[in-house]
Amino acid sequence: MTDTGGTGSYSHEDAAHIERSIDETRREIDRTLSELQLRLSVRRRMSAALDRMTPVEAAAVAAGVLAAGWLLVRGLTGNSRSH
Repeated sequence: MTDTGGTGSYSHEDAAHIERSIDETRREIDRTLSELQLRLSVRRRMSAALDRMTPVEAAAVAAGVLAAGWLLVRGLTGNSRSH
């Protein structure tokens, strides 16, 4: 950078370099955020986990989800006695 005795003015080349650096940083942040979103996506993680499961394991998970849903509905409706 060209310092002109404390006036704070810089050359046009310095400004262009700073702008290029900012643009590259923005692109890098965008790429990083996109990668994180892919890695942290619940749907994608669940799908990948289900793909690795055997049919028996997948059935057990499905049964657990259904049971949890049933318990949640019973709790929300205030129905604590069985009929």
